[in-house]
Amino acid sequence: MTKRVDSDGRRLKVFKETLLALQTDLGGLLAGSIAALWISALTAYYWTVILYPMILSVRGAINGILSGRLSTGLHLKLVNPKLKENTEYFHAILSALFTTTMLMSILGSFIVFLLSHILYGIELQLLPIIISVAIVSQYATTLITEPLTSFLSFTFYKRGIDPDVVTYPISSTMTDIVVTFMYISAILSAIKGYTWIIFFLTLVFVSATIYIIFSFRKNEDYTRIIREAFFVVCITLLISSIGGVFLSRIRRIIEEKPGVVVVYPALIDTIGDIGASFGSMCTTRIMLGLIELKIRGVIKLLWEIIQMVSAALIMFILYSMLSFVAGGGFVSILAVLLTFLLVAPFTIVFSFIMAIVTFRFGLDPDDFVIPLETTFTDMALTVALSSILYVMA
Repeated sequence: MTKRVDSDGRRLKVFKETLLALQTDLGGLLAGSIAALWISALTAYYWTVILYPMILSVRGAINGILSGRLSTGLHLKLVNPKLKENTEYFHAILSALFTTTMLMSILGSFIVFLLSHILYGIELQLLPIIISVAIVSQYATTLITEPLTSFLSFTFYKRGIDPDVVTYPISSTMTDIVVTFMYISAILSAIKGYTWIIFFLTLVFVSATIYIIFSFRKNEDYTRIIREAFFVVCITLLISSIGGVFLSRIRRIIEEKPGVVVVYPALIDTIGDIGASFGSMCTTRIMLGLIELKIRGVIKLLWEIIQMVSAALIMFILYSMLSFVAGGGFVSILAVLLTFLLVAPFTIVFSFIMAIVTFRFGLDPDDFVIPLETTFTDMALTVALSSILYVMA
């Protein structure tokens, strides 16, 4: 009897571990609650709706790069597990990601403006405000989350917990909460007539970035990280802008059904974590020669897929109920569950393809694989959810 219980436990090991890991995504409900509480600010203009998914995705990509580099650096002794008196490599990582944040905020602002101008005819005079809101919300978030993510990674490492496993899921949820709060605060400053505050902070943050660039311009690690991260985050911007456009199309629906906004960050966190976890599993199995470098190789992971998808389904059922309670109505329940049925298969297939690409081209998973996996799944979920809500409405 005991042997049978142990056997069943091992057979459901992936399910239990996945369900446990996905509990951290419940923190995304706090980010969604902040957005829903100030729903009038989030949906004040079309550009504020378009920019929100982009900010979440970019912050997630940059935080993923930071988590991966810190974990790898700790294992290779390139980074010391302490915030003070750390290595030059550690400071190069932080400085490079601060610089990348600034560059992506500016580039993302222009993308949002162009899309909003083409689709909704917004005026050129709004461009400085869009740029300032993007820079302030992103840079202020970075000032908070980079030290916190580093602290978490160092703490786990010193306690014998593998930072590769736990740092990103926890820090990504934390980042969603902080960036949502900062984004809403920046929008409210613009709406309430305090644009001088965000303009002043923009000037401060731009000046700080210029100082960082001049200080680290000869550091090889700094320039390499920017070069590699810039490519990935640029793709993230372009892909997430698609989700932003679809979300802007249901701007009025979002205002009427704030329950959808409450669960939105948790939804993209959950589906992104499934993609990242399954992709990591596939990469490991391929490197060990346990599965083929072909699509049919995914069949050998069918039992693991069933367990992961089942764990994610439980979370989506919970989110659908919470969306209903938060004012989304029965429509939100159907929309969340239908979105899962559409996006989950895409996530599994895409993650497996990314694992094959990683192995064949020798790509660095810290800088490339996980950020792109989460970005594509974020976009797919946003497009599916927006389309379903639009049709149902």
